[in-house]
Amino acid sequence: MTHIIDKRTVVASAIRRAKDVKSRIPKREIERAAYDVFLHKYGKGAVGEFVDYLKNPTGYWTFERIHAEALKYDTRWAFDRGSKGAYQAAQRLKIMEQVCAHMKPVLQYHTAESIAAEALKYETRGAFFKGSPSAHKAARRLKIMDEVCAHMKPVFQYHTAESIAAEALKYETRAAFKTGSKGAYQAAKRLGIYEQVCSHMKPVLQSWNAESIAAEALKYETRVAFVRGSKGAYDAAKRLGIYEQVCAHMPKRAKRTELKQ
Repeated sequence: MTHIIDKRTVVASAIRRAKDVKSRIPKREIERAAYDVFLHKYGKGAVGEFVDYLKNPTGYWTFERIHAEALKYDTRWAFDRGSKGAYQAAQRLKIMEQVCAHMKPVLQYHTAESIAAEALKYETRGAFFKGSPSAHKAARRLKIMDEVCAHMKPVFQYHTAESIAAEALKYETRAAFKTGSKGAYQAAKRLGIYEQVCSHMKPVLQSWNAESIAAEALKYETRVAFVRGSKGAYDAAKRLGIYEQVCAHMPKRAKRTELKQ
């Protein structure tokens, strides 16, 4: 329902601003024009009726109209924000409980069971706090935080030589290891086992010779793909003067003069 609230708030604001426009055109026509802009953009389902944004005449809000309006919202707060006229009429006619019977309660009294059920929706305590602050607060108040968060991933992880080695095996290069698991990477440096856990990784720097350059170049069908895929081998081929030789299998780009013919 949030998207309806937001769009109706925007429409209401635009109509209020339209009232302040100095023009010979009747105010109601200017308001209608402002409403029509959003009606065409979002549709009636999102913005509602034009009459919803006007100061309704006495007797407009009947039980049926208020009830129909209230059914568009999940909470009383959303009802108040999205259709203040209907909300106030419901209060005035003392039918609020009746028209809001389908809505979720705004206040919820958490029990240990409801907190545990809510906590299971999240993988970390940070996500739990952001997603359900009331349940998080209740867990702290009832002193059951550790219990309901037992399934969650720890925020801080203490790496051992074994866990670092296992993590390092997921990566083929040191750069990928640093980017993908910075904590384990730094722990490996700190514990002095960096070289050991990275021994399976490809060397970052490679000394290119004619044979290795030729083998690398054969992986690519065009010179552009070669330079993009293996810049080191490409630069070495240029430096050693064997660029044309290792790229002999690749088609040369046609000259512009040839393309024009």
